[in-house]
Amino acid sequence: MNDTCPIVTVQNANGPVDVNEADYTPDMGPLVGSDTVPPAPADTAPPAPMLVSKQGKKFFVVDGQAKPIDVAGIDVSGYATEADAWAAIMALNK
Repeated sequence: MNDTCPIVTVQNANGPVDVNEADYTPDMGPLVGSDTVPPAPADTAPPAPMLVSKQGKKFFVVDGQAKPIDVAGIDVSGYATEADAWAAIMALNK
């Protein structure tokens, strides 16, 4: 993947430092050239960990406590095979 991340410049004790905008937190120091904090990244990342659980004849994507995960890209009605459920998880992590 060759995507680039937007960056911001933070002034810290060692001078200006570039960081990924999504990783910026105010405790890193003030932003250089801006009085505002970048917006928080959208919560599009899937919850972690994602596991597969068989319930009856179907396979469901669940969290670490066996609760079904309902995020875009995951079929909440389940999958016919375990491989299909894992493929859905892997597609989210691309």
